Amino acid sequence: MKSIIGRCSVAAAFAALVLLFISGGVAQARDERRVLALKMCICGLTNLHVKDGQLRWEHLYFHPPGTHAWCKGIGTVDGVAWEDWTKSFVLPVETDSRNVAFHPVQCRGNCVLVQSPSAENGWEAIYQFDDFVLSGPDDYCVNIVIGGPPESAADQSVQHIRPAPAKHGGRPLFPGNGGSLRDESCAPNLVSRLGIR
Repeated sequence: MKSIIGRCSVAAAFAALVLLFISGGVAQARDERRVLALKMCICGLTNLHVKDGQLRWEHLYFHPPGTHAWCKGIGTVDGVAWEDWTKSFVLPVETDSRNVAFHPVQCRGNCVLVQSPSAENGWEAIYQFDDFVLSGPDDYCVNIVIGGPPESAADQSVQHIRPAPAKHGGRPLFPGNGGSLRDESCAPNLVSRLGIR
């Protein structure tokens, strides 16, 4: 009887260690930083929302993302097609309780941070693409860093043109031109290049 109890105790201890290891692995994977590249043809003014592990467009003015007749194809997230701008894009990584930052790589107009995620706003990040005053569409690219350290709004934004009017939802960040494009590629698997592991 003692040997059965002893074996059960050893088995229980082993099972507890396995569970501890697995849960530690899940926590570690959750804390791991990920970089996702969003490419989209923009003509007008639109906000990108990041919440609950999904991307969602909030279109404000002129043509919805990727729909202008001059756009050459649809948008992508890490090379995966985002065919219908009215539907959310499910990310391969969770965003709840994690920092989300944006690195503008290709931005003809303005790319500005509207809101960083926090517990108070339900862990929702909002980023604006402003091509409002320019003629025709252009391709925009932003690298979305999930799980990295907090970054200032200025470091996440670039403003090249006069912002869209506030009555249409325009969100100026700087009193004049400000911010700079990141010297990064707009492509999948940027983790090693950005020194994020």
